[in-house]
Amino acid sequence: MVWEQDEERLQVNEVSKSLKEFYTLGQSVWLDYIRRHLLRSGELTKLIRDDGLRGVTSNPAIFEKAIAGSTDYSEAIDRRTNLGAAEIYEQIGVRFPDQGSIYVAPLQRANLKWDAAFILGTTALVVTDRHTIGFVSRDNESISRNISNVGLYGTEAAAAGIFFTGLLTDNAHARETGFITGEALLNAYPVYIAMQLIAGRERPDQGAGHGRFFQDHSTNTSFPSGHSMFTWTMAAVIAHEYPRTWVKILAYTTATAVSMARYTGREHFLSDVALGAFIGYFIGRHIFKLHCSTEFSERCIKE
Repeated sequence: MVWEQDEERLQVNEVSKSLKEFYTLGQSVWLDYIRRHLLRSGELTKLIRDDGLRGVTSNPAIFEKAIAGSTDYSEAIDRRTNLGAAEIYEQIGVRFPDQGSIYVAPLQRANLKWDAAFILGTTALVVTDRHTIGFVSRDNESISRNISNVGLYGTEAAAAGIFFTGLLTDNAHARETGFITGEALLNAYPVYIAMQLIAGRERPDQGAGHGRFFQDHSTNTSFPSGHSMFTWTMAAVIAHEYPRTWVKILAYTTATAVSMARYTGREHFLSDVALGAFIGYFIGRHIFKLHCSTEFSERCIKE
């Protein structure tokens, strides 16, 4: 069954009671409407939490109504004034712009100097990996691995806590932080998987310990470090959403500790954790800039 969105407000309690009664008949109520404000304002969350909504459907006609009938997408449209109407609609309403923009960003002229530094730095670390891993003692491997797990899962718990606090207290900034953090992680994961499958690098304790590439094309290899990438992704979003000094110190110190612990725990080479940190920070910062609201953070500067 589909519940059509009505412009007029109904009595919330009566609607909630009526909707929930459908479940006794084995029916699931869905909302045939979606737009950006519905997600960011928390209205969809309330419908799910209070009214028992179980799903959302959409189609191109609904996207067209959401874009043309609101100001939710005005900023995104203004940034694409050099495109035709069909291209603008396709990018906003049809494509998944976050992933595409991540892959295109390194090719932009303004980022070429960072690309060069990234390539040179990563190459230098890879070349010296077989030597730098030799400095790592085996005495505290388990401790280091525990530290990296606590750092990663602790950061995830913090992000989730911020999000659910926003839901419970109706704090739009906290909701945005949790939403963008989750969005950034969802965008980081395909990048991580692709690089793991392509690189196929041995871990420090595999083979001769030299970290050979193209040996095992699976998702549990060394290059890059997932712990490092995902922690830096979350840390970047949180630090940009709440750019207070203590928040940035806490977020980035935790991310650095996770990265170094993966190295001292002999789970990864130094280049693996450095690359993961670089890409994670880039993705977190990039997704933050795409989706942040200027009313919440001073770091939210729309280009």
